[in-house]
Amino acid sequence: MKINDLVCLDLLKCKSGKILDIGCGQAEILNRLNMIGFEIFGLDKNEVYGNISFKKFDLNSMKKLPYKNNTFDYIVCTEVLGYLDNPVFVLKEMNRILKKGGRLFLTTPGVENIYSKYLFLFKNRFMHFFDDIENPQTHPLLLRSLRYYLEEVGFKILRIRDKFFSKDSLYIKAKK
Repeated sequence: MKINDLVCLDLLKCKSGKILDIGCGQAEILNRLNMIGFEIFGLDKNEVYGNISFKKFDLNSMKKLPYKNNTFDYIVCTEVLGYLDNPVFVLKEMNRILKKGGRLFLTTPGVENIYSKYLFLFKNRFMHFFDDIENPQTHPLLLRSLRYYLEEVGFKILRIRDKFFSKDSLYIKAKK
């Protein structure tokens, strides 16, 4: 099962509300959720086409996210943090725009699984990092670091999915 499928399954268990996908890419998750009654919003550095409310925004700009405090019930951020120069700043901003009791669904490449450790040991790189020379992920995040950052900016971790013997991404579900 793909990581986006897991995120969607978790969101299907939630009541409908306003959802923001940060780094939405081609809005795969949002397009699925749009069909079942969520009010969807996308944010990405590239233009997104489709039937969603979208804002173009560079997450590395160190500017506040273009939304008011306590706007969203849910935030999705899949495979984005590894591209950011300052992921803690963006996590703080996510906390700011998420409503009290809101949920964060976050994934990042699993750099602590056995496959990634093998690549690091023998090829001096983590799995999924520098795979795309045009747009490389350059900042691997360890689970303990990500847990610390999330808690420091005000999130409570509800669930962590990290499989040592799998190439799957690290998946964290948290709430404000």
